Amino acid sequence: MNLTYLYNDGEFWHFMNNETFEQLSADAKAIGDNAKWLLDQAECIVTL
Repeated sequence: MNLTYLYNDGEFWHFMNNETFEQLSADAKAIGDNAKWLLDQAECIVTL
């Protein structure tokens, strides 16, 4: 699914579904080392 990275609040990384505008959150364990590559408004392909 395509999601847009929105922001990090210090605990969770927040993404928005581009089709439904639903917001999803992921914790540090789920993001792992990929956090260094996330830029605001970046489009991401996410597998759940």
